[in-house]
Amino acid sequence: MNSYRAFDITAVVVTLFVVLLPAPSREVNPEFEGASRETLEKVAALQAQTVAKPDDLESVVALTDELVALGSLEAALRTVLGPAERQQGSWQVQLAAADAWVQDLEFKQALPYADAAVTACKDDATCSADWKVRLRMYQTVIARVVAENIDARRDPDKLRRIVAEVSPTIHLSNPDKMQRQQEVPQPSPTPQQ
Repeated sequence: MNSYRAFDITAVVVTLFVVLLPAPSREVNPEFEGASRETLEKVAALQAQTVAKPDDLESVVALTDELVALGSLEAALRTVLGPAERQQGSWQVQLAAADAWVQDLEFKQALPYADAAVTACKDDATCSADWKVRLRMYQTVIARVVAENIDARRDPDKLRRIVAEVSPTIHLSNPDKMQRQQEVPQPSPTPQQ
């Protein structure tokens, strides 16, 4: 009877070993390749904070932002979507979820979160008038991309056009160039004799 139990345990261990370890021919890429040690430590600390206190929305938003900045969009979405579903009234979490989807160029998935961010911001005292305007513009861009059925991967120029229409850019002269022009030495006047 004990030999059967030992065989079962051995079979489970061997199965786990084969399933969990990558095949020798499979290349394993690190998740945050090229990230600085400080960034990795910050991500680890934020991950620990979100595990210890899942309702700490500031940590969820900060971790999502860090993961988006690192280009780890799947991890960012896994981090923020659960809290976004549970915390409909937090405009910051809804915005983080919308932004993670937008960074992945998935505007249809981003739109409900952008709508929820605008709605949550209306009744939140921490949402300033500036944020209300920004959120409305962000939501308008996403809604237009979805309404016009634009595939941003195939036609990024249409996306740029919509962003420019919703949020026109003011082109200012390059201050560095102006500074260099002012530093060019002028010839000194020749003394009059």
